[in-house]
Amino acid sequence: MKNLSTPAALLLGALLVLAGGLGQRYLLGAAPGAPSSADAHGPAATPAAAKSTGAALDGKLLGEVLAIIDAPRRGEILNSADVFKQFVHQEALNQAVLKAAYANKADDNPQIRTVMERAGQRVLVESYLNQVVRVNLDAKFPSDAQVREAYDKNPDTFRVPERVHLWQIFIPLEANADDKQVKAAWARANRVSDELRNNKGDFGALARQYSAHEASRVNDGYMGLLKSSDLLPPIAEAIKKLKAGQVSEPIASETGLHILKRGAVVGAEMLEFERVREQLRQRMVQEAMAKVRQAAIEKIEKEYPVETPAAEALETWRRELLKQATPPAASAPPPPDKP
Repeated sequence: MKNLSTPAALLLGALLVLAGGLGQRYLLGAAPGAPSSADAHGPAATPAAAKSTGAALDGKLLGEVLAIIDAPRRGEILNSADVFKQFVHQEALNQAVLKAAYANKADDNPQIRTVMERAGQRVLVESYLNQVVRVNLDAKFPSDAQVREAYDKNPDTFRVPERVHLWQIFIPLEANADDKQVKAAWARANRVSDELRNNKGDFGALARQYSAHEASRVNDGYMGLLKSSDLLPPIAEAIKKLKAGQVSEPIASETGLHILKRGAVVGAEMLEFERVREQLRQRMVQEAMAKVRQAAIEKIEKEYPVETPAAEALETWRRELLKQATPPAASAPPPPDKP
């Protein structure tokens, strides 16, 4: 088999990184007692399974892979025969790519080795910080009382403002449009608006035909249930004058002309505690985890400092690395000989 080109090798190396150390053990099935590439002094040995053409997945090690997946996702995989089948198929594909990578000695590429080492270090850093957070965060936090207190102290967070169902037909008009373009846009908008206001046309059909707002055009002009406070001032003012089901005259904004149809208004409301209890609990956990993580990083930085050079030395490093990373300019070809 021919060696892969550098781009292909890098791609396979990236997939190796994604698979991770445990993935390599599981997918490639290194023989017990065989030295790993991390233990070898010199080029990494190609695992026996990488040379095999009929490697089979190992159920025990498959369990180890599942064990490092977060509980909700693991449950999704194991609770559905179809999802589990897809998961196993994906692992088989991973094995095939890994076999190809090792067979083509992609792991001997210095750049790929560096990427793999750095990826391993990042996994260790994240795993360690997650462990620190788990140890230092009370498993019972937050209590029901703490969740209720957070709800009561932050009423604005759980107050939903007034919203309105809104449809529109949007006709664009550039700021630098000439008189002819402006007149044409207004003529079209007035024609469409008059047709709708006189009940001679269907809003959805005309929206699909004329509206330049793609997201609403494909939905018969429906913009959704929008916060009244988020609407553009001219649109908000026009909406106040319309009754449910009524269509407006063309309304100008900075981007074009809007023909609006107002739907029902949903008044402001306060979300009840029971409705947001679990969402609030999860938010409190996430915020607490972020604080513990940041505190741990600050403490680690003090207790395990890593010195960095002064500004002058840093600038020297930067210039030298920039020089190494910048390819040399191609030399100009010699001038042609004179006849």
